[in-house]
Amino acid sequence: MTNTAYGSTEPLSSSAQPHRDESGRPLHRDAVGLDNNEFFNRANQTVSPNRFMSWKRVAALSLVGVSVFYGTGYLNSYNNPTTSVTGAVDSASSAITDAVDVYDVSESDEASVISSLANSSASGSAASGGGGGASASLGGMVDMHAEGHTGAPPSADPDPATDDAAEDTSASTSTSTSASASASTSTSSSTTSTSTSSSTTSSSSSSKSHGTPPSSDPDAAATAGDDDQASDADVETVKATKSKKSSSSDTDATSTKRTKETHDKANTHQTKQTHDAKTLHTPSSCGKGCSKTSDDDDDAAVEENDDDGVSVTDGMVKKSKPHLFLITLDDVGHNDIGWISRDMPGASPVLSEMASQGIIFDNYYGQTTCTPARSTIMSGKFTHRTGFQDQEMTVYSDFSLAVNMTLLPAALKAGGYKAYGVGKWNLGHCNIAYMPWNRGFDKFFTQTMSGIHYYNHTHDTMHYDGATYDLYDLLEGEADDGMGTFKPALDYQGVYSTNAYQDNALTYIQAHNKEYPDNVVPMFLWLAFHGVHSDGGDPKWEEMSETHQKYVHTLKHQGSDADRLRTAMAMLVIDNSVDKVVQNLEAYGMLSSSVIVVHSDNGGVPCGDTENNMQGSNYPLRGGKFNYFEGGLKVPAMVFAPGYLTTDQKGTRYAGLMHHVDLYTTFMAIAEIEVNHDEMVLDGFDHWDAIRGLAPSPRSEIVFNINQVFNNVDYGFENASIAYRYGDIKLLMFHANDTWYDEAGFITYSSTGSDQCVERSCSTSERYVSAWKDNLCGWGHFLFNITADPTESVNLYYEPKYQRELNRLKEKVKNHHRNGYWQSKNWQYSASHAAMTEFYNHDNYVVPWNCPLAAAEH
Repeated sequence: MTNTAYGSTEPLSSSAQPHRDESGRPLHRDAVGLDNNEFFNRANQTVSPNRFMSWKRVAALSLVGVSVFYGTGYLNSYNNPTTSVTGAVDSASSAITDAVDVYDVSESDEASVISSLANSSASGSAASGGGGGASASLGGMVDMHAEGHTGAPPSADPDPATDDAAEDTSASTSTSTSASASASTSTSSSTTSTSTSSSTTSSSSSSKSHGTPPSSDPDAAATAGDDDQASDADVETVKATKSKKSSSSDTDATSTKRTKETHDKANTHQTKQTHDAKTLHTPSSCGKGCSKTSDDDDDAAVEENDDDGVSVTDGMVKKSKPHLFLITLDDVGHNDIGWISRDMPGASPVLSEMASQGIIFDNYYGQTTCTPARSTIMSGKFTHRTGFQDQEMTVYSDFSLAVNMTLLPAALKAGGYKAYGVGKWNLGHCNIAYMPWNRGFDKFFTQTMSGIHYYNHTHDTMHYDGATYDLYDLLEGEADDGMGTFKPALDYQGVYSTNAYQDNALTYIQAHNKEYPDNVVPMFLWLAFHGVHSDGGDPKWEEMSETHQKYVHTLKHQGSDADRLRTAMAMLVIDNSVDKVVQNLEAYGMLSSSVIVVHSDNGGVPCGDTENNMQGSNYPLRGGKFNYFEGGLKVPAMVFAPGYLTTDQKGTRYAGLMHHVDLYTTFMAIAEIEVNHDEMVLDGFDHWDAIRGLAPSPRSEIVFNINQVFNNVDYGFENASIAYRYGDIKLLMFHANDTWYDEAGFITYSSTGSDQCVERSCSTSERYVSAWKDNLCGWGHFLFNITADPTESVNLYYEPKYQRELNRLKEKVKNHHRNGYWQSKNWQYSASHAAMTEFYNHDNYVVPWNCPLAAAEH
């Protein structure tokens, strides 16, 4: 069945998808040799021929001499989503007739407008093969020139310890230096002072930022009497302000609407769960049932209700329970994502387009490795409170997050959601109670370990009863009234993991829509990609479109290293999968009521010094994965929610300090589910209003790490490895001396940093291993003003004038340790014969083996 209607729940057939190459990819995405701005401009050159924004408005414009046009962007089908172009013209003609009295139009002018509309629509229909116009690819969905809103970004005070007052408020300089957002001189000064920090985040965006972190001290109540309490209380709250984007964007707005392109059936893999709904048409940036109205004119606000009960005001969907999608990228560094990257900006064109019509998070932080990152995402708690400080899950790990801890999917499920998961779990698997379908997910297609071969899904080998076996890691699991059911994903052997995860994500979306076609029951989907974790199995050439292949060739000719090319190829496959997910949401009428957050778990892995390694880049930040310099912690992130962001919010940046733990509380707030903080004791804040420029940022500090147990020996708090940020200032204690890397991830020697690639060998968990290791890692202490020195080039730890500030931060860390620290001295990683027996009985796949449950929540 050929389906050309916008918003239909039927998949498109290949005959309705003319704007594709022979492999089914959109023709416009040729980013070869282009930087971000050039890529966006190239993608914006054509207009869309298949929908109309507002019939009466078109009539009015036409009657004052503006010809009927198709490239207005947010173009909607008329009434019935299956209406043909001819039917739409008839309906439009009727609407124009109805508008005659309103706009005082003569009958001759009315006839002229209707004739022009019919002729133009006929040519549009012919150009699209008579199908009523091509349906859109993601590239056609976004409006690159939405208006922006601004606020005061965090400002830098490079010397917060010059006097007593500065010492007491240095952790809040970003707020205090821009306290009056309404004063233009103050805003200008604040913006100037952060130019260094902003340039490290993205040099390609002209969007304004908002969401300055507040200066309030979260420990004030617990530390009454501190000499800094009064000054903290006196800091004025920053409120985000709104402004229009640059005039150039407004001028180009009507000339840069994108051609609506179609998606052919995916060039996917023959597995038992492969289905036809993989590459469906994509939305306008407004979405089904959306009406664009003036943000500033309350009287002009339009409210509509479509068949699925979604009300719309000012382009924003009003739905109490939106669909929530969390897309977690693996080891994608600061310089690996398109909207930031200096050396491969074209490796994630779809994600970059989404970011341009969403909100980019400029100060988003994760953890340094896979398991701790996921523990904070799912629990909403810092690692020092769950025992996951520097713990990495291995095949025989006998622990997980405590089972009495309510994880994010369980909390959402209690609020009426169906929860699905696809991809990397990595939070414990030795007991069936630890598996994701027993932690709140209804279904989960899961990889339990940190890394697997991309095609055959092996993680390691197993020596069992005198023989050696390959050990596989990929399961299909589902909740039931008991402990759930699972089975090894044998049918997916040979399928590239990104595509296997994509297929199952699309299956879940399709099944959910079929079960709840009216969109009344919301869904939560955690899509935790394996890419670009460095494991065996480069993407095969045929996994990429011809356009993507050309881009990889261009990178090669520009001098990219082979390991860097592997990273680009893996990113392109991920990008294509995200595209298909978004298209399916649109095709099933779900996108306009969806909030999609995309982020990485930790920094990228530089130093491509092993075979088949993917070489990440965190340029220009210091360090990488496994350590607590900015390169290991500061990761790309953004939100894309076309139905929940106003025009002036789209294309902006959020400067507020944000961490993985905040996803829990922010998603709960978006879903309008109350959080019992007294009972759950979460560390996260709700950032939703702050992200949209409606409130100040709520976060002023992050406790990255308090780790005092090494190899199950407790060395005491005085010897703990610490990573902590308060306001502008960041403290590292007993930390490896990692260095800087160039755009491609190669080491850049500096006398103040290590001259060796130590990031893999010097995780803080490696302390007390050997004298050789201690010499290599050079465990030391560091203090940085991150706002003034985002690349962490100047260590202030031993500077006399910073000693009071240093002692202040140490005291705050001590308070956190006193009020919430826990760490196990009994968790084990040793091989277990009982585990191997279960693995062997399940076709040599990693499965639960009924280990004892860990202690209750601490």
